[in-house]
Amino acid sequence: MTYLETPIPNRSEHLWRYTPWKKVHPTKIDKLPDIKPSSVLVNGQLSKASNYRKVIPDSEISRTFLAESNSTLHEIIIDNNSIDAEVVIHAERELESCHLHFDVRSSGSVCLRVWEHQIGLVVYSREKTATKRKFFLLLL
Repeated sequence: MTYLETPIPNRSEHLWRYTPWKKVHPTKIDKLPDIKPSSVLVNGQLSKASNYRKVIPDSEISRTFLAESNSTLHEIIIDNNSIDAEVVIHAERELESCHLHFDVRSSGSVCLRVWEHQIGLVVYSREKTATKRKFFLLLL
């Protein structure tokens, strides 16, 4: 099911019960906004995104929207050669998105930072610790 085919959910069942409509959906309901992909650095190196398009069988509107708004994927491999990884997402425009896929092959730690250029500082930092194929999210 595509985003435009997805029925509009009840207000109490979705994100916009807490968030203004303009933030959840920046365009009209029958149009998908033009959202540019964010730049991603992994351990200081620019990550090259691959083209990725997956039809989501789930009819949940926000997952469908995010999948269709950006068709690129950054794959980050955590193995014995890269047990400590720093991922920095550069947000330069008002609307941006990125899709990160972590392929975890060994224990390791991932520090995830979002850099918003309009403010000029790191907005938040998260750390993920992986053991085999499990992720634990620690908010700093």
